[in-house]
Amino acid sequence: MNNKAYILLATSRSGHHAVAQWMCSHFPGVINIVNDCRDGLKRGSLDGRPEEFSSEEYHFRNDGPWKGTLYTFERAMPDELAPAYGLLKDRDVTTAIVVRDHYNWVASLMNIGVPVTEDRISCWKALMKEVSKPVGQSSLPELVGINFNLWFENGYWRDCLLRRLHLSYCEHSEQINHVSEFGGGSSFDGFEKQDNAQNMKVLDRWRKFAESSEYLDVVTRPDLVKLTDAYFGFNPLERARA
Repeated sequence: MNNKAYILLATSRSGHHAVAQWMCSHFPGVINIVNDCRDGLKRGSLDGRPEEFSSEEYHFRNDGPWKGTLYTFERAMPDELAPAYGLLKDRDVTTAIVVRDHYNWVASLMNIGVPVTEDRISCWKALMKEVSKPVGQSSLPELVGINFNLWFENGYWRDCLLRRLHLSYCEHSEQINHVSEFGGGSSFDGFEKQDNAQNMKVLDRWRKFAESSEYLDVVTRPDLVKLTDAYFGFNPLERARA
């Protein structure tokens, strides 16, 4: 199969580069990533920053029959993607949305000095609402919601996710511990935990800012708390006070 395409949506600092790399490592053939296509789509193309992965450098599978492309979109609203699907009308397309709880997402943005603007929050909310829809009610083709917290913590859940993404497990290609170069590394650890990424405290990033009024002003917003509670079942501030 030489026409497989993935569209991966996320907000920046949501862990989606790690997820993209993991997906590619289980693709049964050769796959390229075209990173951050939102601006290209505005010009009527799927141009981004091409990342051509070789099996020698990244240990990705290249022994299967498929050829494919994974297109990532940062800060793109779901309703902006219709032109992308038009450009991919002759491809077999699966859509994935990676979401991260807002407590750790906001902390990761703030740690590298990225403003938590209303535009960024609106995009996070739109993606959260899309993945929270009942199965079959999204307008996005073959939508697979990826809960970053579960993806990071739970190997069984990752294995189940592979089937939904039409990928096949390859033991020698597991990339869960590799820090993605093209994603710029971790907001907190950079590349210090290379090949040891599962020891990152990605679910505890909120702790650094737990006493920051700027941080608390954002993460205690009722609209954000409601979405994270419903999807992740996660409220670290309440847990810390208990």
